Amino acid sequence: MEDRVQVISFQVVPGPRGLLEAEKRLRGLGFEQIRSTHDGRRLQIVAPRNLVERVLGSSLVERRRRSRIGVVEQIVVNLDLPEGSALSANLQDVVAEVIFPTTPDYHRSITQKPKSLG
Repeated sequence: MEDRVQVISFQVVPGPRGLLEAEKRLRGLGFEQIRSTHDGRRLQIVAPRNLVERVLGSSLVERRRRSRIGVVEQIVVNLDLPEGSALSANLQDVVAEVIFPTTPDYHRSITQKPKSLG
């Protein structure tokens, strides 16, 4: 298995043309799993990383950090566009912002520590 996140989830804040126009344009660019967030202000997209990078016009930057939840320690992967990058011209008029949430890398990094007997 390659050491990269293969399918990613991210959110898009639509520009002045609105949610429906942003969704239509994103579907036209190849994104299939698109749904509106509960508040109706953003679009949630799940797509293969290579499609996201191709459509957005640049490779995503990966930052990893350790996180602990109870006795489980995991590696958390933060994805983002490189500093100074701009959206491709076909998205600039319908997308105001792209948000990449933090994603846990569960497949490679869960380490359970033994419970103490005390």
